[in-house]
Amino acid sequence: MQRAMDKAPTLASGEALTVPITCRDCLVDALPFELEHALGFAPPVNWVNSTAGACEQAGCAHNAEGRPKVGLLGNPLLVFDSSLNDDIAQLVGQLGWQPVFPDPHLVEVEDVRYIQQLEAFRAAGVQRVVYLQSFGCLKGHVQSRGALHELQRMFPELHITVIDYDPESSALNRENRIRLALS
Repeated sequence: MQRAMDKAPTLASGEALTVPITCRDCLVDALPFELEHALGFAPPVNWVNSTAGACEQAGCAHNAEGRPKVGLLGNPLLVFDSSLNDDIAQLVGQLGWQPVFPDPHLVEVEDVRYIQQLEAFRAAGVQRVVYLQSFGCLKGHVQSRGALHELQRMFPELHITVIDYDPESSALNRENRIRLALS
């Protein structure tokens, strides 16, 4: 939403705002209203595939042989956009872990428990999972938080930690929680 708010004032009259399709379910009703309220006009919205090239942009090719592996999971925008996730891949690498990004097609799903991706992480030898939870994603919050105990039971070898990315939590707080999860 914030990216849309930042970009909208620079749009020419009638020009469409490009928004990742991942956001459509959550923002389809709210985005035009919020933009019109803030800017006085509601630009048309062009929904695009947010996972096209996502791995390349996020630097998924981290290959640190011999390091323990941590899977990054959650809202695709948070997982693959280093400017939104406080460059978690770099932090994870600095802490001595190998970040393992999800298959983009396995996180563009309705079921935000991401069971198929967790199975893939287990098969890849991932030991910890950091679940990036975005602010305002009610479906993600309810399903991921509500299913956390079930997921821990299904995947006892994966230590799953949920990190909330919201305006109320500071980047330092998130970093400290990640450090604690990987210690």
